[in-house]
Parts: sequence; C-alpha cells; structure tokens
Amino acid sequence: MIQQALEECGLPAGAVQAIESPDRALVNEMLRMDKYIDMLIPRGGAGLHKLCREQSTIPVITGGIGVCHIFVDDTAEIEPALKIIVNAKTQRPSTCNTVETLLVHQRIADRFLPALSQQMAQSGVTLHADPNALTQLKDGPAKVEAVKAEQYDDEFLSLDLNVKVVADLDDAIAHIRAHGTQHSDAILTRTLSNAKPLL
Repeated sequence: MIQQALEECGLPAGAVQAIESPDRALVNEMLRMDKYIDMLIPRGGAGLHKLCREQSTIPVITGGIGVCHIFVDDTAEIEPALKIIVNAKTQRPSTCNTVETLLVHQRIADRFLPALSQQMAQSGVTLHADPNALTQLKDGPAKVEAVKAEQYDDEFLSLDLNVKVVADLDDAIAHIRAHGTQHSDAILTRTLSNAKPLL
C-alpha cells in the first residue's frame, strides 16, 4: 500500500521496503548496509535496540521502549481498576505506553485475580503469572502460563500481560525500579499517601 502510494506520487516504490522474514541474520546484514541506508530507527524490544546500537555501521536512533507497570494496591476499587487495566493493555498493545506488568497487592489478590482472569479472557489477553498469581489464575477463564524472568524486562507488543503478586508498595516500587524503563507507570489506589510520586 505504501509502495503504491509512492508510485502514484511519482516516487520509486522501492524507497520503502520491509523485511518480512523474522531471521535475525537479515537484520545483522542490514546493519552494515551503510552505502544504501542513511539511518535506522528500530522498532522493537530492548534486545533489538541493543543489537542495533552495538552492531550497526549506520547511525541509529533508539527510544520509545516502554516496560510499563500498574500497581493495584489493597485500597483500589476492583471494577474501576479492571477498566483501566483493560484499556491500558488492549487499546493499542503495540505502543510503548502499553502496560506490560501488573503488580497486585497480596491482600486483595484472592479477590482481584479471579475478576482479572474473567476480564482478560473477554479481552483476549494471555496472562504470564508469577507463582503466587499462577495459583489464583490457573482455574480461571483467561489463558495463563508461568512468567519467564526475562519477560519482566521486555515489551510484549501484543495482548500479553505479566501478573505478579507483591507484598506492599515498597515491593512494587522495587520491582518497577529493577525492571521498568521510567516511561509510564501507575498506581491504582484510594490512599492519597500511596499516590504521591515516589519513583
């Protein structure tokens, strides 16, 4: 479609091209085509950005990585919280401000996680759960699997969501500091002192 539009404007169709194969070797080859490519702006996760910065002989502009979090504390209202989470994950899942990890306070996990499973099943979201969340989610309607450690550090760019049960606000902040990109993080709470910016 883009190539057709270029031709209609009198421009060469080949000015915009796509590599459709997922073979990483093709990316490595492209990173050294400085005779033909003036600049690269990779769109993908942190691993792709790192590869481009380290291997490219072409100037690279990276940015826009968002490993974003929502923390649901023990005073949050469940129904409004679920609406926010659904919107934050499903509105545009391939953008850098999409939530990738949901942190749930342990005091409300037994009430919140079954409702989350129901909502995520309706929205077509696959949950990647830590051991504490997995026990509460495994019998629910949403597709759920055990989270892999590396999934906390990367963007899914899809309808996938990490879910982790945390002990308290400090535990949530520690997780965000360890795995976040300081792009867009949020807390769902009715406690004003918890809502103050702490990160």
